[in-house]
Amino acid sequence: MGDTHEYGLDAPPRPTVYVNLFQRPHAAITVTMLSDADTRMVTSAARAVLQDLDPEIPARFRTLSQVYSASLGSRRFNVILIGFFAITALLLATAGVFGVTATDPLTFGSATLLLVGAALLACYIPARRATKVDPTVALRYE
Repeated sequence: MGDTHEYGLDAPPRPTVYVNLFQRPHAAITVTMLSDADTRMVTSAARAVLQDLDPEIPARFRTLSQVYSASLGSRRFNVILIGFFAITALLLATAGVFGVTATDPLTFGSATLLLVGAALLACYIPARRATKVDPTVALRYE
């Protein structure tokens, strides 16, 4: 038997052992059918066969496209979420660039101060941490 992706298309295939159903009963089984006939006709015929065998069997039928779509559900959510944030960022950037002129000193000054402040903070925190270390301990460590 070849590798099967039972737990999603992006999950690696797991080792699986196939045994006779009556040797090792399981709570659920999967039957895969390949047919050129209409899906509704095959589904109704399979449902009738299952009802004849045991009316207590809770049958659920899905097409390959439904299984495929369900396996990509989490990726679809992530793409929609990223798209929402991208559109929001685009709208905010557009709104921010709209009231600014080419010679606006307040905007250029505040942007410069913000960048200089971030750079100073990025240098200050590691430098402060480094001043608390004893030089002899640091040299011995190296």
